[in-house]
Amino acid sequence: MSKMSNIEIVVTRHPGLVEYLREIGLADVETIVVTHATPDVVRGKRVCGVLPHSLSCLCETFTEVPLDLPQELRGVELTVEQVRQFAGAPITYRVLSDAMISTDVVEIIKETSTNGRWGLVVLGPGGCNLYAPQEGRLESLGTIEGRATFRFTPEVGSGQWFMVGGDLEPLAGASVVCNISLQSNDEATIILGGEFFAVKSYGYKRRSSHLTCYFKGQEIKASAAVLASMGLVPCTVKEVQEAAPKLESALAAALKGAGLVI
Repeated sequence: MSKMSNIEIVVTRHPGLVEYLREIGLADVETIVVTHATPDVVRGKRVCGVLPHSLSCLCETFTEVPLDLPQELRGVELTVEQVRQFAGAPITYRVLSDAMISTDVVEIIKETSTNGRWGLVVLGPGGCNLYAPQEGRLESLGTIEGRATFRFTPEVGSGQWFMVGGDLEPLAGASVVCNISLQSNDEATIILGGEFFAVKSYGYKRRSSHLTCYFKGQEIKASAAVLASMGLVPCTVKEVQEAAPKLESALAAALKGAGLVI
């Protein structure tokens, strides 16, 4: 918990709360007010409102005005008089995720060529598995001891998902950050994807392949037919233009006589 400071952004749908914050000196007419927060809006800012911890941990500081509301006022728009009546003392926090305070930085990825002269190294918090998509930031540290070296920092809300694999090809919503041949028909690839992305993973000498889609880091189970309909699997699209067969004349006459066709 830290000392209360002036607010840069207020996240609320209650004008009464904004007016109250101005009255007590936490906000002024230049303070930004939003009804919905996103990572880009709150990152590195002094924020007041109600936020999930996945967003509050991105703020420089997060200030809460506790409201001890009776049941009948919960979920309704509050006036400034009601905020004054039920507001407690503002409390300012600095919220840290486990990844932010971890000092256990290790080699979470180390891939080496057959001759041992080059490869790929990714540093990050111990226990972080980058062979599956992880949200965060990636920095290049250049080439160290012949290996392309990167540092990965987990960051909830960054909207960037990184993963490492062998011979990977981005199909949608992703791009290649780094690709290194490890000899013996082996490769190491770093992929950067968005909230949704799809990749193709190839086997030995590309004799086999596997398509995988991810949403917010989680694998989506989808058949090849579904992926093809989404345009992620190459296929030939041809409109069916066959004409429906005409009815036999006797049957057509009978249906027409019954008033079923015109």
